[in-house]
Amino acid sequence: MFSAGKLGGSVWQGAIAFAQYIAVNHKALNINNSRVLELGSGLGLSGLLTSKLGAKEVVLTEFGEDGISIENDVDDKRLLPTALISNLRYAVAMNNCENVNVCHLDWYDYLPNSLSSRGENKKFNNFDLIIGSDLLNWTDDAFPLYSTLKYLDKTNPNVKFLLCLPKNNREGVPKLVEMIQEDKYFSQIDIEEHCLIHFDEEYITLFITLSNAV
Repeated sequence: MFSAGKLGGSVWQGAIAFAQYIAVNHKALNINNSRVLELGSGLGLSGLLTSKLGAKEVVLTEFGEDGISIENDVDDKRLLPTALISNLRYAVAMNNCENVNVCHLDWYDYLPNSLSSRGENKKFNNFDLIIGSDLLNWTDDAFPLYSTLKYLDKTNPNVKFLLCLPKNNREGVPKLVEMIQEDKYFSQIDIEEHCLIHFDEEYITLFITLSNAV
């Protein structure tokens, strides 16, 4: 496995916290026979777990892919590891998950100005549950992630989102939560705090469930 800037080369504590939450609550989350999309998968721990728990189909996503050219103006300011997709494919193969696919998904592609030129991406339609853990490392990524969530909410009519985000030491997290809470488009926002003791540290996360307006 290869990584860049600690991305995509090891399982982060947030992914472990989220996997524990999913394992305990998978029946309430209706994982069995559902279609699951994971954002910012890293090594895909949470998404792979949903496959093992009976999900009908799972798609793991990351930015960066072999052969993709850098086009966005902001890309020269962003860390773009080249091995994220190949690492994910390796993880899928090692876990013998035949119902899991790996796709490129860059949140910056879903900014309003990018969407107007790209149009709808039907590859990410018809999911029941969209998940993600430890997604925000930089404040600048908060709005692109928010734009992606809103786009996916519009193109997946019955979808539920479940995100596991560190409460501390992530400046982009409160910014994302604030944008979601202030947007009347989202009809239901449930925020829960959970603690994980991992490697002798207390790891506090936020769980946010979204459901689109009727």
